[in-house]
Amino acid sequence: MYQQRSVASVVVYSIITCGIYYFYWIYITMRDINGYLNKTDMDSGIELVLCIFVFPYRWYWFYKYAQRVGETQRAAGLPERDDSIICLILAIIEFGIISAAIMQEGLNKVWATEQNNAINF
Repeated sequence: MYQQRSVASVVVYSIITCGIYYFYWIYITMRDINGYLNKTDMDSGIELVLCIFVFPYRWYWFYKYAQRVGETQRAAGLPERDDSIICLILAIIEFGIISAAIMQEGLNKVWATEQNNAINF
């Protein structure tokens, strides 16, 4: 089962921990999305290292995974919302934390739907 995370907690914990939680969030988000969609194109650990040390890769990551959030919404039977462009722009102008909040909000809808489906099943 996938865990819903408070959008506010993602932002606050990232600020309080000086970005450490932010990178943890990137890792668990990759793991959850790839697990849900059965994607195995790249290991989550390798992508995390690229996000930390190859700075422009983080821009690509936000674009790619914002699209995958839309894919998870479609797979869950929800209306697909593609926030990839806005997440990319926010990441480029150093507001990646807002991109993370947008993505987490979309994922929370998917995880809530999946939880409801599991209960009703």
